Amino acid sequence: MDALMIDLNKIDPAAISPIRGMNEESDSFKILEHAISQDSQQYPIVIRKLTEEEKRVDGVAQEAEYGIIDGHHRYKIAQANAQDKILATVLDYVPSEERDIKLEDVKMALRMNSAIPMTTLQKGEILYRLIEETGKTVEDLGKELFGLAKSMTYRCLNAYKRKNNISTVTKKREKKLNAQMIVDINEAWSKVPHDEKDVDTNDAEKCAEQLRNIESLEKNLAKLRRVLMAQEGVQDILKNSNETVSTEG
Repeated sequence: MDALMIDLNKIDPAAISPIRGMNEESDSFKILEHAISQDSQQYPIVIRKLTEEEKRVDGVAQEAEYGIIDGHHRYKIAQANAQDKILATVLDYVPSEERDIKLEDVKMALRMNSAIPMTTLQKGEILYRLIEETGKTVEDLGKELFGLAKSMTYRCLNAYKRKNNISTVTKKREKKLNAQMIVDINEAWSKVPHDEKDVDTNDAEKCAEQLRNIESLEKNLAKLRRVLMAQEGVQDILKNSNETVSTEG
């Protein structure tokens, strides 16, 4: 299927949700942006004609004819560069059943972009998004989309879940003080020098060991600091006290 130059204004980027997450701050987006600026667009985006229902927004018919199955980032870059047209492969199929639309879009996108390798995380993201949208089991999706065995399907899904939830998990941990944290701080504190006679700057090995102990203490104190700073209102109190000290000084 040949790629064509399609007017950007004939494409509605919001009509079809991306099969992968959109993040203009990610490293991959910046790398893609740089690559396109150096060598122009190497791979066409994949688009299809919109159904009559998809053309309507809040009950009003739109002028756009196409939706993006894969290539939202490339479309965004073309738009930012004030391009009038973009290289696109236009699919001539229209999804049959409403529930299968997303799955069929993903299948077509994967088929058209089969030469572009996908990471475990990218596969996991697609599986994660499609489970709720299609009502299919993760095992069926893994086999149908990527030809993956059950174990590999779950490995992809869990890898994405870990990445997706890591910030939430971190915030929960930061708010929780546990006994082990205090034990670790006390142990690290006991290993750093507390008197001038304990420091021998002529012994390189001893200096290196003490530096490691100091680093360990710093890391454990940083954990405690995050816990204390996570408590609501603490930052305001510290800010006000610092301003008071600054004024008095």
